Amino acid sequence: MIRSLIREILLQESNSPTSRAASKGMAVCKIGDRVGHVLIYDPGLLVNYVKYARAKEAIPEVIEDSIEDDPVVRSGVVYARRVEGLGECHGGGVVLKSASWPGSGMGPAAYEAAMWYAGGLTSDRMETSRAAGRVWLNYKGRSVSGDIESLPFDDLNDPKTPPPNDDCVMQDREWLNYSYRLKSPPPGLEEMEGNHEKTKSIIKGLGYPVETLEHKLKLLFMMIFDERMSEDET
Repeated sequence: MIRSLIREILLQESNSPTSRAASKGMAVCKIGDRVGHVLIYDPGLLVNYVKYARAKEAIPEVIEDSIEDDPVVRSGVVYARRVEGLGECHGGGVVLKSASWPGSGMGPAAYEAAMWYAGGLTSDRMETSRAAGRVWLNYKGRSVSGDIESLPFDDLNDPKTPPPNDDCVMQDREWLNYSYRLKSPPPGLEEMEGNHEKTKSIIKGLGYPVETLEHKLKLLFMMIFDERMSEDET
């Protein structure tokens, strides 16, 4: 029985997006609370760029400039908690923006980390693309297997139950009308947090103004998001 349990745990960890991201040496940067940015980035790539920029005396812009070659940020999710007019939505985060660099495979890791940090996560309540809808359909399936909890919403505009904590603006597909919560910290998340702290120390030693790091990572994520949106429009 113990061996079977160990095998099950190892299988879950090997299938975890955050565990896979950690195994590739990724770092996670979480910025803000009520409005949170969760960014997965490549710390090794960042350090190499800083070293190169140091030689060229161009350190301050190195993160933004990375979009021209290979962006430091691989994926990200921006969420908000208790958005006015949307309902309480079980108190979790509502996704406002998400994007990943093509081929990075890091999109699921950003969602998983954001779900844990926000204490639950649900889709954009105004509009959800077909591709994003598949992400949430996957979470609905995982809620059946037990590693994720799905909390159903009550229609904010036609509530069926008195308590307002589950009231939320409803979406057009059934599986989008839940707040999804991880039952335990995602494997590899702590390791990626540690990678972030180590990276800050390394680039500070190389002369990078580390107090600007979070702002620069957010800026690069928005550049990636805008680029992906323009691709979708064409």
